[in-house]
Amino acid sequence: MRFGGTRLVQVTAEQPVANLSMSADHAAAFTLWPHDAGHTAVTCDFLFHPDETTRDDFDPGDAVAFWDLVNELGLDGLLARAG
Repeated sequence: MRFGGTRLVQVTAEQPVANLSMSADHAAAFTLWPHDAGHTAVTCDFLFHPDETTRDDFDPGDAVAFWDLVNELGLDGLLARAG
């Protein structure tokens, strides 16, 4: 995704087991663990630079809230198409 001339997000996907999304201030690593045709467990690890995590004002909440929204909207879209 680009904003002006700056790349904001780069996403790499190796499906069906991994997705790595990198932004300016964090990376989100998603791992998909298929159990059967109708069930897949998804884990998400947020990765921040160690210097950021030691700051007094460090708050990963914005990154987590962003991905919660993205994933919720994506799931709603998938369910709407499957219905």
